Amino acid sequence: LELRNELEHLKEEIDSGDHEAVVGSVNAVSSMSGTSFAPAAAPRRSNKMKWIAIGAAALVVLIAAITGSVWLTSRLNGAAPAAVASAAAKTGKKMIAVLPFENLGSADDEYFAAGVTEEITSRLAGTAGLGVISRKSAVQYAGSDKTFQQIGRELGVDYVLEGSVRWARGGEGTSRVRITPQLIDVVADTNVWSDVFDREIDDVFEIQSEIARQVVTQLGVAVLGPTDSAEERPTENIDAYHAYLRGKYYQDSPAPLGSVIERAADFYKQAVELDPNFALAWCQLVQAHAFLYHLGHDVSEERRRAARSALDRAERLAPELGELHLARGYYYYWGFKDYEPALEEFRLAGEKMADSTDARSGEAFVLRRLHRWDETIRILKELAELNPRDAHLRWDVAETLIYDRRYSESVAVAEESLALQPSDNISGFVKAAALWAWKGRAGLPEARAAIDASSFDRTDAFTRYHGFWQRVFEGQPAQALEYLRTMPGEEWVRQPEETFPTRLLEAWALELIGRDDEATAAYRDAVKLTEVEIERTPDDYRLYGALALSYAGLGRREDALDAAKRGVEMLPLSKDALIAPGRVFELALVHARFGEVEAAVEQLDTLLEFTGKYSIPLLEMDPRLDAIKNDPSYRRLVEKYG
Repeated sequence: LELRNELEHLKEEIDSGDHEAVVGSVNAVSSMSGTSFAPAAAPRRSNKMKWIAIGAAALVVLIAAITGSVWLTSRLNGAAPAAVASAAAKTGKKMIAVLPFENLGSADDEYFAAGVTEEITSRLAGTAGLGVISRKSAVQYAGSDKTFQQIGRELGVDYVLEGSVRWARGGEGTSRVRITPQLIDVVADTNVWSDVFDREIDDVFEIQSEIARQVVTQLGVAVLGPTDSAEERPTENIDAYHAYLRGKYYQDSPAPLGSVIERAADFYKQAVELDPNFALAWCQLVQAHAFLYHLGHDVSEERRRAARSALDRAERLAPELGELHLARGYYYYWGFKDYEPALEEFRLAGEKMADSTDARSGEAFVLRRLHRWDETIRILKELAELNPRDAHLRWDVAETLIYDRRYSESVAVAEESLALQPSDNISGFVKAAALWAWKGRAGLPEARAAIDASSFDRTDAFTRYHGFWQRVFEGQPAQALEYLRTMPGEEWVRQPEETFPTRLLEAWALELIGRDDEATAAYRDAVKLTEVEIERTPDDYRLYGALALSYAGLGRREDALDAAKRGVEMLPLSKDALIAPGRVFELALVHARFGEVEAAVEQLDTLLEFTGKYSIPLLEMDPRLDAIKNDPSYRRLVEKYG
């Protein structure tokens, strides 16, 4: 038993790369048999194999000499880590992760290395008998110093493919690319295959396909028929391909802000201008336009027309492409909230695309809009289980759990997401929202820490919105006002759920401070800004809530009620379980502003019954409801839902 404990302790130290501890442990084990070992100094992981093989081989000899134990030999030399075994058992496939290929060229070429990695991942995903971890999970290991065995355990894979990319530009327009892949068996910790591809840049598509074929051959798994995602040469224009990869690089950013997606759209437009027959680029352009509309960054009819135009072109070029079905699904979902055709398109995309993660997540997001929390959570959790390092999927799970009133679980999943991706992660804000709804004032210190730790651009809408309300809920309106005024930003704080002119937020803070004249001026400014915005985008239902609350601040009751009711009518609860509740809340706030307690309570009752996004602890913190909080009708609401 003592020998077994020492060996297991040694195994952990080998995996950690602690050289001195390993030497000590090897000598400790050897002293038990009267044998002495002095391993050579260990190279770092840059040499890929470290000296684990040396230690493992020595241990095999030692174990055989001392006990002849088959169990110990298999544990140290042949048994798969538990995560690998469970993943293989669950999928019935050999599991592989394509780690981010290291960019050995200019820092500006990072997008190219990322694109090569993704293209190889897509080609491998079209192979029967091979399970491929999503790129969002694998990308967490960019620049990691973890051993391959550690990565294998964490991802639950049998193999990893890693490599490097160098794009060398020569004189007179000549350009070459060198890609050096290496396939590792993480269980045996051996190099299965490696090669060097040094060719003209125009051959990059063939290189990517050849690497995928070599991996499949080495692993001895069957190949499916051609898949859309594995199209070997999507464009004949290499400059168009580079623009496309740049767009993907921005679109896959961990912080999907409007300005970032706008840049992605610009690169996709550049790609299709260079090659009007580039179907995949047209498909991505559809999604970028539709997402900008959905995100609230640009809800103009021009933006939807741009998405439709790109979709028309993609349909003419490649009507059976799996990515076309995906783009069409998001066009219906993000552009029109037309859920049934969106679900059908996501289903077709999942059947045609080698990697169905995007299609299945699209299906989950549509189901969430339809108030089908359980189905949404089930799908997202299944995807998260198959993609164990995907922080994005976890924040989607965490957010959905809030709507289903599973607050403590939401906080736990948000923390998992943050542990995987500490920076540029919306989960910090999701965690704060869960704490607001769950614990109210008692959760404010923890919520403040989650918000402050989020390392977004400090002018983005998520940071400004949550930072402002955190300070208001803390009873610090002067601090909230200062926070807005010292933070450079736009005139609007735009989020998918609600959008307000910054002057309206300032008006609320000024009113709480008691600077009534300044508050009135701010309300007037908010009305002017919102009326101009509605003139430009009359179909943005969020604007009517902003207008209603601005009117209410000026005492214009009829105008405020008309605007709030219009927002509710434009987007009823039956149409959108995520965003529509905000319109109901705005109507309740207008009634509360004018002392119409029964009408306000009626709307709040509907809201609290419908979604966990709003809760009694959250309402109790909101000073805009202070005028009705002592009324018996409101107190009965507290008893009912408290």
